[in-house]
Amino acid sequence: MSKLIVSGCSYTDNIWIESHGFAPWPEKLAEKLGMECVNLGASGAGNEYIMSSLMDRIFEKDIGLMIAMWTQPARMDFPCFGGRSEKGWVHVHMNGNQHLSNWKYKIRGTFRQYEIGSFSSLMKKSMREYYIFQLMMEMHDIPYFQIQGCTPCWGANEHIFLRGLLKGKFTDKMNEDTFIGWPIMSELGGTSVDQILDEIDPERVKFRISESNTHPNEEGHKVIADYFLKEIEKEYGNL
Repeated sequence: MSKLIVSGCSYTDNIWIESHGFAPWPEKLAEKLGMECVNLGASGAGNEYIMSSLMDRIFEKDIGLMIAMWTQPARMDFPCFGGRSEKGWVHVHMNGNQHLSNWKYKIRGTFRQYEIGSFSSLMKKSMREYYIFQLMMEMHDIPYFQIQGCTPCWGANEHIFLRGLLKGKFTDKMNEDTFIGWPIMSELGGTSVDQILDEIDPERVKFRISESNTHPNEEGHKVIADYFLKEIEKEYGNL
């Protein structure tokens, strides 16, 4: 049996099986494709983790499809060999996202004090990761997709992200057939999973867990899986 190998943040992680009793989109998509699901998603993860976790699997046998569902650029990932992360990484959010651990606030405060991890620098880093993932998939002849999951940024950072896309070195190098919704921002004609769901459910009552928890619910994950299935059929036919 071929493998569907995916990575992402909490929009991908299979934590929802235990916490809410439903399988997320990777498991649903794998079932539709008749593939084994290898879900590497990690709640709170950043784009370095997403790319690294997929790169660690590119030499596995029987890869049928790889998918990177990218998250917010303003997240920093660090390999951790202690007990702080069951998946071997810790993630520090440099935007306004809440952390559940006080020590992460301390790290973020120190980084900000010494001007480490500005949004502009992390956005450029994410752009490199998108392109590296594309190059590696095409070099190894692995069927793949990438897509932006949650809204990448908000407020003043939206303008930085837009400028980065307009002036970036990699913007016109991305394969728009395999990067679904490139160039991500709706102002440039792009899209993300959040936007795809909001276009169908603008009030966020059908496809979100709750008003305070805007992660996709089970119906939302079904929409995501079906969306991928259509893109797969269009790009690759029957895998």
